Amino acid sequence: MKFIVDSQIYELLSEAYPSSWNIDDFAKLKTFAARKIYCDEQLQKLGSGSSRIVYKIDESKALKLAKNAKGISQNEVEVDSFDSYFSEILAEVFEYEPNYLWVEMELATPCTKSIFKSINGYSFENYTLLLKHFHVTNVARGKRYFTPNIDEIPEAEKEKIYESDFYNNICDFVASYSIPVGDFLRPSSYGVVTGNGHKRVVLVDYGLNEDVFSRHYSR
Repeated sequence: MKFIVDSQIYELLSEAYPSSWNIDDFAKLKTFAARKIYCDEQLQKLGSGSSRIVYKIDESKALKLAKNAKGISQNEVEVDSFDSYFSEILAEVFEYEPNYLWVEMELATPCTKSIFKSINGYSFENYTLLLKHFHVTNVARGKRYFTPNIDEIPEAEKEKIYESDFYNNICDFVASYSIPVGDFLRPSSYGVVTGNGHKRVVLVDYGLNEDVFSRHYSR
C-alpha cells in the first residue's frame, strides 16, 4: 500500500507530534515493522491488541497503527462511522492515512466500571446486560445468540438506563452499523473525555462491525 499525506495533514501532524517526529521519514517506511520501530522510538506506547497498536501523541490525541489487514479494516470502520450524530459517544477521529494504515483519534483516559457508574449513574454490568439483550432482540434477529435474562435488574435501574441518552445513542450506533456488541461488554472499549466542562464516557474501540468480523474473525 502507498502511504499518502497531503499538505494539510502534513501541517497538522507537524504541529501535534513531538519535534523529533518527521512525517517525511515516516511516510517513506514501507513495512509495518519499520513503522512500529519509528513509533516506538518517537511516541509513548499505550497498548496493543491483535490488530493495532495505540500510541500517545500528546495530551489530546492518540495514534492507532494497524498491524495487519484486520487493523486496517478496523481503522477504516472507525473513520467511516464517526460522524457528528454520534459524536457524544465516540472518541473523535481527527486525521487518517488514506489507506487506513493509521488513524489519529481523540485521547481518552481509561474507564473502569466504577468510573462508568460515577459518570452515567448506573452500573456497567446492568448496562451491558441490557445492551446485549437489545442486540439479540433487535439487531441479530435470526442468528443463534443466547438471549440474556434481564429480569433480575431492578426496575428503577432499568428505567434509568432506558432513559439514558448514552444507552440510546449506543443502541442507535449498534443498529446503524450492524456492530457486534462483544467488544462493548468490556470496560477497555470505553474511555473518558472532558468537554464543555464535564466528563463523558465514549467508545474508543468501535472498528469491529459484522463485515470486518466475517472477513477476519469468523474463520
